[in-house]
Amino acid sequence: MVYNVDLLHPTMGEPNPEMFVDHLDLDISSDVNGVGVKATTSIVLPNSAILFSENLFGKHTEFGVNFNLIDFTGMFITKIDSCQSKKRPRDAFDLYVALKSGEIDFSTIARIRKENSEINQALNRLSTYLQKNNESFNQNVSRYANGSTIESAAFELKDAIDKPH
Repeated sequence: MVYNVDLLHPTMGEPNPEMFVDHLDLDISSDVNGVGVKATTSIVLPNSAILFSENLFGKHTEFGVNFNLIDFTGMFITKIDSCQSKKRPRDAFDLYVALKSGEIDFSTIARIRKENSEINQALNRLSTYLQKNNESFNQNVSRYANGSTIESAAFELKDAIDKPH
């Protein structure tokens, strides 16, 4: 069973559908017997294989249905690159909220960074981006912060990913 749950912005693409075009078409059974097939789309996430190899999700139950939901560490890893894209300004805010929640396991990220060159390179790109484009990142965070201006988001996140854990 596959669930695609976008809790933070489920209708954000309605006014701007061109912002949400990086999709992979999946043929998913629409019933438990596998008889009906429903065309479904899913966003292709760079670095998503790491979610499964590192078990970066937790078990949850809603309405009697058990499912796995990505944790903050996994969400952070999947948004390392996308938060730098003009098409995904909300991802900067998502990363900042995750950072401020204290739920990102930076020691796990540091270990993965040492073991996985792709994640290491992605984190290096993010660090450089946060240094060079801090105003843009801060504006993206502030855009979704209910009228608050967040001027330190880029440097707070950069400090968190650059410091040894």
